[in-house]
Amino acid sequence: MRSRLATVAVAVLLATAAPAAAQDVIDADELVAAAYIGLHGREAGPAEVEYWSRFIDDGVSPGRVIAAIGDSIEHRRNVVTALYGRVLERPPDNAGLAYWSTGLIDFLSADALGLEMLSSEEFYLKAGATDRGFVARLYYTLLNRPPEVAGWDYWSNLMADGVSRRAVAGEFLRSAEGLLQPELSVAGSDPAAGGQGSPEVIRIGLDRDVVPSASAVIVAVDGARLDGSVSGDPDDSSVLVFEASGLVPR
Repeated sequence: MRSRLATVAVAVLLATAAPAAAQDVIDADELVAAAYIGLHGREAGPAEVEYWSRFIDDGVSPGRVIAAIGDSIEHRRNVVTALYGRVLERPPDNAGLAYWSTGLIDFLSADALGLEMLSSEEFYLKAGATDRGFVARLYYTLLNRPPEVAGWDYWSNLMADGVSRRAVAGEFLRSAEGLLQPELSVAGSDPAAGGQGSPEVIRIGLDRDVVPSASAVIVAVDGARLDGSVSGDPDDSSVLVFEASGLVPR
């Protein structure tokens, strides 16, 4: 794959925590059951467990199986619905649910969708249609706390000077305190999700140690899904390394 700069979307759907002992074996049925709870918010039925576990038993990478489970319209709708509830405090309308579910992962990450909602006119109106109200609502929505006076004044003054709502919301999302990641707590990636960079090798930092072979990563570049392999960083067990091998046929 030729090296180039492109807009990268990264979704780490599920990462299995590293086992306490190296000899621990990942059970296929337990992994599928955990994937359904983590991605769909429900228990998998016996037929679903049997169906997906068979792939793992036949030698398919657990990470690829998890990615297939997560790359479903059910999971996409769950993510969109959760963001509507957290940011706009309402369920999604049918048109919005269909529109955002289609674009999720391929064209934008959950953070990017969150930014669209946070900078929307609806969010601004719910905050009282004032800059100070908007900043206060960002604190409550993303940081789960009221604004401190210095921070409230700082961001409000920036907006009074012409800084856009989108720019301010983006800074909140990029802060360590304000991570909004329904897929997983992703500490960061290089290149960053939604940013410009070469997609051949992407390093993804997580908030915990994980088992690379049982972790699912979906990467899209300019809307095109990439195929590739996932490995771990020998020096940091909380980092996944995605190496692209080509485009996924659609």
